[in-house]
Amino acid sequence: MQYADGTSLLNGGTGGTAASLTLNSGEFITSAVVYKNSYKGSDRIFYLELTTNQNRKVAAGTKSGTSYTLSAPSGSYVAGFLGRGGDNLDKLGLIFKTLQ
Repeated sequence: MQYADGTSLLNGGTGGTAASLTLNSGEFITSAVVYKNSYKGSDRIFYLELTTNQNRKVAAGTKSGTSYTLSAPSGSYVAGFLGRGGDNLDKLGLIFKTLQ
């Protein structure tokens, strides 16, 4: 993830294919689809798909395991993320903020 100020967040190894989506003016993330599966005896995030209020999507990873859909409450948007990771993404949560 890269913020407008140029700050970047990176997690995981060197494999896979990079995916990006530049948000338009007034566009924000409204939901996420996450696939969780076990790897080396612990749960890991294998796939993440983000959807915006303009129904544009960006996805990365492999659909493997159990899927979960996390949606911002009505009148809110995804303002940030929290989680834990090392070589793999172990946990992921969404931070919601009310639209102004």
